[in-house]
Amino acid sequence: MRDEEDSYLGFDGTPWHSDRNVEFMTSKSTSVTYDELELLIEIGVGDLVIIAEYIGGAVSDRQLGHRGQPLDISHMQAGDEVRVVRVLGLGSGAS
Repeated sequence: MRDEEDSYLGFDGTPWHSDRNVEFMTSKSTSVTYDELELLIEIGVGDLVIIAEYIGGAVSDRQLGHRGQPLDISHMQAGDEVRVVRVLGLGSGAS
């Protein structure tokens, strides 16, 4: 998932990346911070989601977000699309 030499974690072909620990808003007034191992665990249990933004049917950005984080769509234009994917697998009992 590395995009650049200095990136710690990111999505290939999109601008989102992290150089170290990542902080996520869990509500309007609270946040959590995860290291790289915790990021993978939290994706697997479904607390972190993958947010993909599409413009003209093509991916323009992907990023991670906490499922409790308010989703800001104020920048969207007509025809833009946001998809939120919650991955369940590790430790969730899902098959």
